[in-house]
Amino acid sequence: MQKKYLILAIFAFSGLLLNAQENLLDRYFYYYKGGKFYLEVDYSRISVISEEKFSFDNERKSVNSSFFSIKNEGRSYTKQNIVLLDETTEIMQNKEIFIAEIEFSEILKQTDYQDIIQQLSKDNNIVKVMPAYTVSGQKLGISNNFYVKLFKEEDRNKLFELAEKHSIQVLGYNEFMPLWFTLSCDRESSLNAIEAANSFYETGLFESAEPELLYHNLLASNDQYFPNQWGLKNTGQHCSISNIDIRAEGAWHTTTGSPNIRIAVFDHGIKMDHPDLINNIEGTGYDAETNTTPSVLRDYHGTPCAGIIAAEQNNEIGISGVAPDCKLISISINLSWENTPQQLANGFNWAWQNGADVINNSWGGYAPSNIIDNAITNAQSQGRNGLGCVLVFCTHNDNGAVRYPASLPQVIGVGTISS
Repeated sequence: MQKKYLILAIFAFSGLLLNAQENLLDRYFYYYKGGKFYLEVDYSRISVISEEKFSFDNERKSVNSSFFSIKNEGRSYTKQNIVLLDETTEIMQNKEIFIAEIEFSEILKQTDYQDIIQQLSKDNNIVKVMPAYTVSGQKLGISNNFYVKLFKEEDRNKLFELAEKHSIQVLGYNEFMPLWFTLSCDRESSLNAIEAANSFYETGLFESAEPELLYHNLLASNDQYFPNQWGLKNTGQHCSISNIDIRAEGAWHTTTGSPNIRIAVFDHGIKMDHPDLINNIEGTGYDAETNTTPSVLRDYHGTPCAGIIAAEQNNEIGISGVAPDCKLISISINLSWENTPQQLANGFNWAWQNGADVINNSWGGYAPSNIIDNAITNAQSQGRNGLGCVLVFCTHNDNGAVRYPASLPQVIGVGTISS
């Protein structure tokens, strides 16, 4: 009999351990398409949201800063990317929020990691301190905001009531997709963005809820100069194999594109006065970082992408685009470490609403997003006067798995080979 009870006790204790492990694992996920998408805690980094630029001053001597470094820091553009509600407009207009990521010189133990989060959380100027994450080994940050999509406009009251219950502030809604609201977990809220998003979704009152992720390094390539165009006509240059190319010359006998076709290049922005592009650029473009026009030249990557697509042909300058008679629309964004799903979604929505037929994206992320999916669906169902835009994404240059959003079944994922 004693042996029987001992066996039962062992099973019960094992069950408690399994439940504890499952509960710990369950804490780090959010809902995507109704299922759980899991995140891994990165014990070498922490996300900090503050009302001032983060630094290790005298007030933070309680935290040993000798093994800290401020890896990334930037201003939040949340208030520029939504329509603020009347009751939050005045507060938000006079308030700046900064996002920082601090990195340790070593991977910490879980207890030490949590202790530092708790110590930093006591700082009056810090809004939230949260873990940083990885997905498939790639870095991912998080802000103190999360997104909620209503089933219908009349559900606003449910949103406000639940937000008040948890001391969460409803900041505003997305101007392109007004059923999507942005909410903020401030110091007064006991929940962080992941916990709050999951809690709101699990009520069943809303169509979707997800934390505001901060994507890292969305670029497909970090090469400053693209190689000569062996991909269009391969004669064996650069030690490549002759005739392995896209047969561009043969295609040009059929068409070189049309000025009635507008291709939005969603990237760092296009150099608008580039001599090989200037005649094919249409309009002033859009900056998804700040939700303003015109487009901003944020770095070099977008201009060569635009050149590959539609650099002018037969002008004795530079290169030839694959579709040299098409028009280009510039949509700019940083594509660095702090871009949010809402900013990316706004870029897609602005593109189809402003005449883009094709939206080219030479970048990709690691963690999926419902708000991005919604924007892509809008472009595909409502763009081109209801015919739908064509969305093209790169599959990256690392010989790895196809990343989101190129992995979506309704977009075109384009792979490449080297010379």
